[in-house]
Amino acid sequence: MRGQRAGVCLQICNKMREHAGCVVSSRVSTCGGAVCRSEGAPPKQKAPRPVQSKPNTRAFLFSLSLLVASPPAPFMHARAARTVVLRVSTTCPWTRVARARSAAHSQHQTRTMAATGAAAPASATTAAAPPPPPALFTPPAKPGALSAPPLDGPPAITALIADLNTAYLALHKAFEDQFWATKMGKADGDSALLASSKTAMEAFLADPAHLAAVQAAAAPASDTPPSNPALSELAAVTPSAAQAAALDVLARAFAVNQLPTPEAASLRQELNTLEAELQDDRNGLKLGYTHPETGAFVEASGVQLRNLMRNSPQEGLRRAAYVALRSIGPAVLPKFCEIVKRRNALAAQVGGAGCNFYEMKLRASEGMGLGELFSGLLGPLEAGTRPTRDAALAELAAAKGPDAVKPWNRGFVMAGDSEKALDPYFPFSGAVSAWARSFAALGIGYARSLMRLDLLDRKGKYSNGFW
Repeated sequence: MRGQRAGVCLQICNKMREHAGCVVSSRVSTCGGAVCRSEGAPPKQKAPRPVQSKPNTRAFLFSLSLLVASPPAPFMHARAARTVVLRVSTTCPWTRVARARSAAHSQHQTRTMAATGAAAPASATTAAAPPPPPALFTPPAKPGALSAPPLDGPPAITALIADLNTAYLALHKAFEDQFWATKMGKADGDSALLASSKTAMEAFLADPAHLAAVQAAAAPASDTPPSNPALSELAAVTPSAAQAAALDVLARAFAVNQLPTPEAASLRQELNTLEAELQDDRNGLKLGYTHPETGAFVEASGVQLRNLMRNSPQEGLRRAAYVALRSIGPAVLPKFCEIVKRRNALAAQVGGAGCNFYEMKLRASEGMGLGELFSGLLGPLEAGTRPTRDAALAELAAAKGPDAVKPWNRGFVMAGDSEKALDPYFPFSGAVSAWARSFAALGIGYARSLMRLDLLDRKGKYSNGFW
C-alpha cells in the first residue's frame, strides 16, 4: 500500500512512537474506506522527541490478532483524549486487494487443472465473484445494543433468553465503560463506580432466581407443577435444540457464580472495593529510577522501565530500571495481602474449608483442580523443559559472560542480534496495515464495526495498550 492508503497505519504508528507525555493533535486521515481519528489538544510546536526504544512489532501484531477471538466490545463512543479510533467500511482497500488476490489464485488454479485434465473444484468456477466474508456479529440497530435473530422454539423460552441477555449486556457495558475510563486515566474514571458496577454485574450472575428460571426452561416439559408458580409456563414446554444450547451456556454462567450465604456476597463486594483502591494506589505510585551516573531520580513508567531494560546499552541503566520495577511489590504488598486473605475467606465459604481462591477460580473457569493443573500439566511441562533451559543459560553465560544471565541483562543480551536481524521484515510503520490485510485475506471482515485503541503510554494510565 502506498500514499494515502497507508495514511491510517502511518498516523496510528506515529502516535504510538511518540513520547508518553506528548500531545496528540485532532485530525482525520482517510485511506479509501478506513478512517483514523485521534482526539486531543492541539500539538505543541516543537520537534518530536527522539524515540527512546523501539516497539515490539511482532508482539503488537499478535495482540491485535486477539480481537478476532470475540465480537467487538460495545464501545460505541470515543471521547477520551489520545484515543485512536479506526473505522472500517465494506469498501476498505485491504479487503478489495485480498479478494482480488484470492480470485487470481483461484483462476490460476482452474487454468492449471484444465491444462492437466484434472477436475476443477466447484469454488474455482465462481472465483471471479467470491462469497462475502462472514460477519463476526449482527450489526447493532443502535449504539450500545447487539442484535441477534430470534431462536426457534417456544416463545416463552426465547423471551427468557432475550431478557437475560439484554439485562446482562446493560450491566456488563456499564462495567466495561467504567473499566475503560478508569484504566485509561480519563477524567470520568472513578474507582468507586468501577467497584459498584462490577458488584452489580456479579450480583446479577449470582441471583438464584435466574439459575432456577434457566433450569426450569431447560428441562423437558412436565405435567408436574414447579415449586415456584412463576415458572409454570417455562416448565410446560420443551426447548428446541438452539434454545437448549443457549440455556446450557446461561446455566453454566449462573451456576459458577452462586454464593452460599449473604455474608459471602458482602465479602465479594468488599473485595471489589479493595481491588479498585489497590489499582488507585498503583496508578498513584511515583515510579522511576536513580540514574547511576548523576544520582538524580528520573520519573519513568513501567513501560519505559521495561523498554530501558531491553534496549539500553548501559548495564547501569538496565540495573537501575530493574531495581525500580522491583519497588512496585513492596509498595502494594500490605493491601494486596489483605485482598488475598479475603479472597481465601470467600473461597472457604464457597468451596469448603481448605479451598483457596485460586482453586475456586480454576474450577469455575477451567473445570480442573490444583492437582490436575500442577501435577498433571504444569509439572511435567517444567520438568521436560528444564534441561533445555539450563543448557541455554549455560550457553549464554559461556558466550556472553557470567553477567549475561542476570535479570537486568538477559533480555537485552538475548534480544540484540535477533531483533536487528528481524527488524527489516517487521517495520513498525506497517504493523496496522499488515494486521488488517492478513485478516482480510482470511475472509474476516470488520464492516460497520468500530475499534478504539489507546496504545500510548502516559502518566495515570494503566501501563498497557488497550483497544
